Amino acid sequence: MVTGPHWQGLSCLARYLLEFGYDGSGFSGLMGGAIGTSVDHVFAEKLLPFAGFLRLIGFSGRTDKGVHAHAQVAVIESLLPIPDDRLRQLLGSLFSGALTLHRVLPVSPFFHPRGSARYRQYAYWVAPSQVPLS
Repeated sequence: MVTGPHWQGLSCLARYLLEFGYDGSGFSGLMGGAIGTSVDHVFAEKLLPFAGFLRLIGFSGRTDKGVHAHAQVAVIESLLPIPDDRLRQLLGSLFSGALTLHRVLPVSPFFHPRGSARYRQYAYWVAPSQVPLS
């Protein structure tokens, strides 16, 4: 997560829900692991230049290595109010190629990506094996 001493004792002016998707074949999972690039690593890397006024709060769920996500949710805080469309444009260009940003919504300062979720839906598709099982 993007944090720093400059955030201590400060309250955010705005909190945003980011709904995004990704092709998991190039990731070691949602959360950082010892091997490979994770989705949270991409967030940390892309938000680092904005660490003075943007920070990642967390994600709604987790995925394993190679698992795709269609509608994952992350929440970020901002010390500066940013119009939703400008933030979507900024983040969409930052994540281009790695993640697909579907929407950006302002949420309550008390909204939490896991704790405030109303439901989660998981779908599994299994491709037939190309390798003989015997």
